[in-house]
Formats: sequence, structure tokens, C-alpha cells
Amino acid sequence: MNPNTNYLKNTIPELEQEFVEIIRQIPVFGSLSRQLIHQLFQYSKFIKLNNGQYVIEQDKLDQEIFVLIQGYLHVMLNDEFDKAKLIDRINQPFTLFGEKSLLGEPRSASIVAVGEVILLGIDLSSLPDIVEGYEIPENRVADEEYLHNVSMYSLLGKVLAQRLDRLVKDQYKFIQKIKNFQDQHSMWVEEWFDARIFNQFMRNELPVTPRVPHIIREQLQNYEALHPNLEKMLNEPNINTSSIYAELVTLDAMGEIINFPSLLLPLMRKLSDHFKTHSQYADVFLIDLLEVHGMPLPMTALSKYLNLLYDALIQADVFSTLITKEEFCRMFFDQGNLEPFILAKNLWEERKINSRFNQAYLLFLVCQHCVYAISEMNTKILQYVEFLNTYSAPQQKFMNREQGLKWVERLCEMEEEQRKKNRIEGESENVSENVDDLLANMGL
Repeated sequence: MNPNTNYLKNTIPELEQEFVEIIRQIPVFGSLSRQLIHQLFQYSKFIKLNNGQYVIEQDKLDQEIFVLIQGYLHVMLNDEFDKAKLIDRINQPFTLFGEKSLLGEPRSASIVAVGEVILLGIDLSSLPDIVEGYEIPENRVADEEYLHNVSMYSLLGKVLAQRLDRLVKDQYKFIQKIKNFQDQHSMWVEEWFDARIFNQFMRNELPVTPRVPHIIREQLQNYEALHPNLEKMLNEPNINTSSIYAELVTLDAMGEIINFPSLLLPLMRKLSDHFKTHSQYADVFLIDLLEVHGMPLPMTALSKYLNLLYDALIQADVFSTLITKEEFCRMFFDQGNLEPFILAKNLWEERKINSRFNQAYLLFLVCQHCVYAISEMNTKILQYVEFLNTYSAPQQKFMNREQGLKWVERLCEMEEEQRKKNRIEGESENVSENVDDLLANMGL
């Protein structure tokens, strides 16, 4: 039977408006227009998985992205011996995944259900084909039609950029663990602490002490005189370390910094030394860590992604007027974070892009290069895991627990109503209702 009969428009058409209202309140979908969410309803379906079932299989082709509604998933990657290794976990409701289908390329990893899982599957084939439009301009649809692509690629680009940012930080932490554990076991705790300080530096979450601004200025003084933006940041009353990091990445992408790690690592060491006696970190030095030996693999900087993306955009000729790499980097960062939508919006408003198609294609390339970079990072992290024999994905704060629970429950009820109406033979009749316990187990 045609799987498209499972689309929500065919199974629960009377619940379209309620579905739209719920989706609009979920943070990851907050930037989408009401019109596009209605379109998502037309080409989406609920998917029920049992323990061990695959929603995505490595090296297979399909055209769907997925949103976790309820349950728990493992991300598996086959190593060089074709043995599946756990590289990540997906357990937060409303996590979006499977974006590589956007590129029309085989899946880079497998995702398997742990226990019962409910997903929302979104068919991307409903969007105008951006690749065909680029390769065969005469086949393009009306320019305004590509606004749907702009909205969807903005959403995917934000998710991917956040994931890439997380993996860059994870990579740093893994390298620190491996590198310093070769010397002596006693150094391991210190380097774990370094990674923690690094993570808080990225998020502008370091405790406020009079010494911190002085340490940062002292370590970056060789660059301060050369770059007015950095000098201005360093002289502000309240230093924003997240913005300083974004500026350093931009300068690295511009070729202004010769050796980014050699600049960053001593700064992190100085900050770590400063905070060792701080009361907030007293628990850190009680942690018992495993002993592992091996050589660390080279760190990949975020600037590599920015350089490759900028070159691809220039080659694709999406700009109506040429912009420099510096302009591009500064437009891309917002308060220290990569923001694809803001990049596209700024370029459109400043008339650096003169068609919705080119705006959509720019965002497509942003997503494409994020996917490639994430794939590279995942492979590298898998190799780090081989050194450490363990992997623990950083936990991220979720939305308000009560609000999230209400949305999960209602979407699960919708899935129940859809399932009752769906007459496809062999569909399971069991729906997990233990949503509260699930969220409680995740600390939400």
C-alpha cells in the first residue's frame, strides 16, 4: 500500500489547526511561518518504532527528516571493520535529526530505537528541488516559492550549526583528555577541569572575578593592538567571552592568526590555574577517571568550516555583489553563535543577494557544509572513543518541563488518533503512555 496514505492530512485532517499551534510553540520550530507549518502537516506522519527497529540506516537513501516525540534513540556508526559503534544518544523530546536527506546523499550513520519510540517524519520532497534549480535554471519555479526552502533550510541550518558547535567543543575535550593522560594520571583531572573551563568560556558562563578580564587581555595582547574589534571587546566593562571566541574564529578564518590552538590553549591554561581554588569547582578534583593511552588526533577548528563554506558560496555565485570573508564571518555570528537565518536575512536586507532562490541556495550550502563537517567530527570522535572506551554526550537544558510534557502528551494523543483511523494491515496497537516517567528519567 502507498506509504503516503499515512500523511497526517489523510489520517487526522480535523486536527491540523491544533497540530500547527503545538508545533509553533516548540522552540526548534519557532522561526517557521504558519504557512510552512501547515505545509509540514500535509507531508508529515507519525512513526511508531519498537525496540531495535531502525529509523535510519547508514548508507541508505531517503527524503525524510525526523523529530523525536517520545522515547530514546542510539546513533550508531560503522567503523572500518563494519562494526557498529555507539557515537551519540537522542533522548530529548522535539530533537530534530536526519538532516542529511536534505542533500540527496546516503545516510552517514544509523539510528535505532531503544524501547518504544514515537517520531514525526517530515517528507522534504514537498519542497522545490533546489539542486535541480541550480543545475538547470530554466526548470526553476516562481522565485517566491523558494521562501519555503529558505524557512526550512534556516531551521535545519540552526540545528546543524548548534550540533557542529557542540562537536567542536566535544573534540577539544576529548583531545585534552587523551593528550594529557599520556603523561601521568594525576594530570587527567586537571585537563578535565581545563575542558570544563573551556566550555564555560564558550558559553560566557565563567564566574565573574576581577582577575578574569586581566588574564584574557594579557594572553591576547599581541592581537589586541592589531584588531580594533577585539580591542573594543577587551576594554568593555563586562567582557563577553563567547563573543571574544567568535571574533578569534573570524580572525583565524581571515588568516590573521597563525596558530589558533597555540593562542587558545595557553589562555585556557591561565584561566584554569586561576579557578583551581574557586569554591564553585571544589568537586571537580574528586572525580575518578580511567587511564587510557594513545596519541590524540589533530583538532579541527570551526574556522575550517567557515573557510570551506565561504569558498563554496563564491564559487556558486550566490552573491549579487562580492562580500569579503570578514564581512561573511561577522554576519554569520550573532552573540558568539552561528545563526544561518540571520546571515541570510542580513544579506537579503543589504541587497547582497537579489533572489529568493539564491538566498535558499546559500542556506542549502550552509546545511550541506555543516553536514560534511559534522560527519568528519563524528568520525574523529569515534576514534577518540576508541581511546577512551566511553562516550557521554553533553546534556543540554530543555524547555519548561510542564510545558514540554503537555506538548508531548498531546502529540502522542494525535498519534493514537491517527493510528486508530489508519487501516494499514499489521500496524501495532500499542502506544506508550508513560510520558511522565520518560521525562523524569531524563531529568526534565
